[in-house]
Amino acid sequence: MKTIVFGVLFLFAAGAFAQDEPKFETYLGYSFTRVNSGINVPAFTANGGLGEVAFNFNRWLSAVGSFPAVHNGNISSIHIDQTLFGYMFGPRVNLRHGRITPFVESLFGSSHVSRSFKVPGTAVAVGNDVLAQRFVNDATAFSMQFGGGLDLPINRHLAFRPIKLDYYMTRFQPLFIEGLGNANRNRNQSNLLYSTGFNFRF
Repeated sequence: MKTIVFGVLFLFAAGAFAQDEPKFETYLGYSFTRVNSGINVPAFTANGGLGEVAFNFNRWLSAVGSFPAVHNGNISSIHIDQTLFGYMFGPRVNLRHGRITPFVESLFGSSHVSRSFKVPGTAVAVGNDVLAQRFVNDATAFSMQFGGGLDLPINRHLAFRPIKLDYYMTRFQPLFIEGLGNANRNRNQSNLLYSTGFNFRF
């Protein structure tokens, strides 16, 4: 009888131990993005964070939501202040192998940008300070990410992600001011997104 009970308990324990693949995952990390403006502003870097949620259908296929947010407060010599926030969704393929989990993904959605820059010749005296007026605008456009990364499990519920690298394409209409140049069609901005952080597994 003891042997039977021990055998049943062993099977349950082995089954629980074998369920290494979590159902849900939440990633939080630092994000570094190389942004290509697509116009006459030189490419620049921006720093911020990246949050993701993932639902695992099985050992290798997941549905992912990715939410990068980066900022640069002094772009080029014209002091552009820009914040970029994205929300993209799509499939991820996990190549689970022993203690490491490489993955590749294709995500689609939108990104929102808000930016401002000083308008030359519009300085206003406020008390003892002289403040330049700023032109402010924002836009939302289609975006997508193609890339992948690597997870290194620390324990059952936590993994370290040393690298996540994606081609991050946005499609913002270049800013057009009446009387200054010609209006342009939508054009692609080819950006590069790197992130590192921790993946929480449930």
